[in-house]
Amino acid sequence: MTKSRNPLKKQSLSTWLIAGFMGCVLLMLKTSNDPLVPLLTGTMVGIIFSQFPTGNEVTFNLSAATVSAILMYYVLVKIPEQQKKARAKAHLLRTYDRFKEQCIATFVGLADGHYSGETVKSLMRAENFKKYFKERTGPDVDRWDDAANRMNDYSLRQLTVEMEILYNEFQHVMTVTDIQDDELHSFFKHLSEQLYKWRLWQEDYDGVKSAMGFFWQVLAGWSFIEGYATNDRVRERLTKL
Repeated sequence: MTKSRNPLKKQSLSTWLIAGFMGCVLLMLKTSNDPLVPLLTGTMVGIIFSQFPTGNEVTFNLSAATVSAILMYYVLVKIPEQQKKARAKAHLLRTYDRFKEQCIATFVGLADGHYSGETVKSLMRAENFKKYFKERTGPDVDRWDDAANRMNDYSLRQLTVEMEILYNEFQHVMTVTDIQDDELHSFFKHLSEQLYKWRLWQEDYDGVKSAMGFFWQVLAGWSFIEGYATNDRVRERLTKL
């Protein structure tokens, strides 16, 4: 059964602040002691913005204070927070791209014995990565199998270093950024947990199998629920931060 969603259940703080700001500005115009523009006298607009019978000065002062507080919030809190969030997001995206490049280079090197920058750049696309590593190199063996069979302690350490760098960056972003979207927050938590598991990888069959399974999901765009994707699901989510 699909749960119905109430569109008013969750409104962003900015939405309420902007609504409050506009409401207070209108109240300031209505309760101001300045006379109406003669052109508006007797019109519907003039009637709407005519003063209340009483309490105009108190309403004006409270509205002015609220407008001032909202402006100060944006200047001192909201705008700096958005700038910090933008910097964190840009650095996370660069870190993620570097993570992919380094990991792809490691896997191509394991499978082919060497790699080129052009090949690595091409395999940044999930569709190209899948096609490249699914090419047969022997009976019932493809490049991905070759990479797994040739995994060694040095290569595994290279991968775990990249994992640790990306994991630390995720932790930093989740610390300095208030992720209000529940789905996006759950995604970050889940991916952070997956990244943390690199600490358990060992150079044995189970360790290599776990590592290869994780990297295939990230680099080839594989999902047990949605299947293969032609785009980078992880990067798409990161851009929504």
